[in-house]
Amino acid sequence: RIIPPTVERASWHMSVDNAIIKKMSQGLQKDEEVFPTFRLYKFSRHAVVLGRLQHPEKIDYELAKRNNVDTTTRLTGGGAFYTTQNELHMSIVAPLEIFPKDLQQRYLMINSLIADALKKIGLDAYAKRTSVRIGEDKRLFVSGQATTADGVLYYHGSLHVNFDIEFWKKLLKATSEEIQKINSGKIVLLSEISKQYEIQREKLEKEIYNSFIQKICNGNYREGMLTQDEIQSAKEFQQTIYDN
Repeated sequence: RIIPPTVERASWHMSVDNAIIKKMSQGLQKDEEVFPTFRLYKFSRHAVVLGRLQHPEKIDYELAKRNNVDTTTRLTGGGAFYTTQNELHMSIVAPLEIFPKDLQQRYLMINSLIADALKKIGLDAYAKRTSVRIGEDKRLFVSGQATTADGVLYYHGSLHVNFDIEFWKKLLKATSEEIQKINSGKIVLLSEISKQYEIQREKLEKEIYNSFIQKICNGNYREGMLTQDEIQSAKEFQQTIYDN
């Protein structure tokens, strides 16, 4: 199932992902036929998204509030990431059985969706197990984490396009190690390597969809919207978890 791109607040998108997972888990428990679901989306406001087990003190909440930055959490682990309205986010919710059993191979499979799409818009991109690389020595700034439960794999990833690195350092109270990685020049934003990104954005989105269709769905897919059950669950998740 391919769900068309939408622009909403971060808490809503995290709630929708949770609702899709819930619906798929219930379907698998009842031995119903379920379909991998893929979404591309953007946040309507700047946001910080915390990892599932991350301590809230990682964020400078006063700085976030003064700058109208939303804060929420997500189901996957890993560190917090800061995102503007420019970034492109994606989520995959699918039966675990269609992915490799090896965790690193799963990430390689998912990263290849992004790398293959970037190749189609003219970038020298290739997938590694832990990253998407550009050329010989550049690592694209991609935040991506996956988790599994009840036979379902959930992946949330963000392709970082352009934001204020200095603000990011203060907002997320970046460690010296994190700052060193960014300042090394080996981790780059998409805008730094593709001046034509805004012109090619629709093409990139189309190619990411195509990669998902071919690699995850074997060419078989349908466009769809959220079900009423998923929408209702998402509203409940937003109210009780992601807006708090």
